[in-house]
Amino acid sequence: MASNDLIYIFQHGHGLITFTSVLTVVILDQWKIKFEPKYLLQAMLYSDALAFCFFYAGVGLGNTLSPCSQTYLGFISDLVWAAKDGFKNAYLVWKVLKVVSKFSKNLQLLMYSATGIVSFFLYILYMTQAYVLTGTCQGNGTVSITWTLILLYLYWFAVDFSVSVVFLWFLSSHVASSRLLSGRPSTATAAGTKGTPTALSRVLRRETFRVAFSTGLGFIVCILVVIQFITGLTIVYINGIIFTMAQHILILSTVNNKFSDEDSSATSSQGQTQTGTHKV
Repeated sequence: MASNDLIYIFQHGHGLITFTSVLTVVILDQWKIKFEPKYLLQAMLYSDALAFCFFYAGVGLGNTLSPCSQTYLGFISDLVWAAKDGFKNAYLVWKVLKVVSKFSKNLQLLMYSATGIVSFFLYILYMTQAYVLTGTCQGNGTVSITWTLILLYLYWFAVDFSVSVVFLWFLSSHVASSRLLSGRPSTATAAGTKGTPTALSRVLRRETFRVAFSTGLGFIVCILVVIQFITGLTIVYINGIIFTMAQHILILSTVNNKFSDEDSSATSSQGQTQTGTHKV
């Protein structure tokens, strides 16, 4: 396989990760969307999958389409991706606001909604330079890096960096608090039983690490794109895969939610059974 073919696969094959994520949430019965901020994750996933459908249609049909038809398909896919990135950034800020809970719900709604809307419109601003939808449709969404794209990546950089810092701070403070609490005498330790982390503690650490790691991947890609703009060298061939993997890491939280619900139900049922036995 030639190196160019391998680069092509890296640049265009990451949609399979998205379709795998869709299958994951469907199989785990986490596919429904409600008008709640936590479902921004599903909205991000479905819009990403829809955008890839238009994108792969343009790539697959290739020369059988007119230049304008190819441009229209690329434009539609980028338009849906603009919405997808808006959902993603709004979700990340909502997760941060859950940690920094000193804001009212209305103010939180305003903050994470504004974050997603700004991302959407910055993406649209980039598309105005990337596409020409009239005449011979020469623009096809593959223009060289421009100031609008750099502005978009810098915005994503700011969001990813801020989210990563807040969650890493939260994780470190939570670990310190856990250690402080674990050093205190408790009923379990007094009885000779070793103290173990609570289920809540494990969930918080896992979810915090997941969000921080996902935003960290996006943070790295944004830096590389800016370096590419400054140096003029093409150094990012797998940015699409990295971004999609970062999204899949976020989607894995729905897996934990599914099994956490099942564990909670099982624990509740076990507790009711034991209570009934004691009554007998």
